[in-house]
Amino acid sequence: MKNKNATAVFYDSQEQAEQAVKILHKTSYGMKQFSILGTYYHTDENVVGYYKTENRMRKIRSIKAFCAGVWRFFFGSALL
Repeated sequence: MKNKNATAVFYDSQEQAEQAVKILHKTSYGMKQFSILGTYYHTDENVVGYYKTENRMRKIRSIKAFCAGVWRFFFGSALL
């Protein structure tokens, strides 16, 4: 396993943390190379790069519903 350096930075406000993320993004620092932790955090629709489990579950449910419909179509036509 490679040795990796880690740095922790604490900001007084969410705005300061968002500004730091924007600066890192502009300097082509990989968005997957850092993590953000916070308290009393709310998501914003304009922010890119945040992962919410509920959004992934919605996507999975829609894919499952589509696949179930396709299988019903094939199974129904096979019975005819």
